Amino acid sequence: MVCTGHLMSPCLPLESFPGIHKFKGRILHSQEYSVPACFRNQRVLVVGLGNTGGDVSVELSRIAAQVSVRRLHSKS
Repeated sequence: MVCTGHLMSPCLPLESFPGIHKFKGRILHSQEYSVPACFRNQRVLVVGLGNTGGDVSVELSRIAAQVSVRRLHSKS
């Protein structure tokens, strides 16, 4: 799950993830997230350490098998 962007403008920088085209799992932005039930017993990577990323990570940690959190490194 990608939790990047500013307010209501989601940012889904897939080109920032080397090998993303080989990934066979589900990729979604936090704007598409509504309930944690579909992540039950799954391994989830949350990208983004803002308020949304933190909130989603905590919520998913109660139902997912594993939650990892990472942030995107700014190139500037």
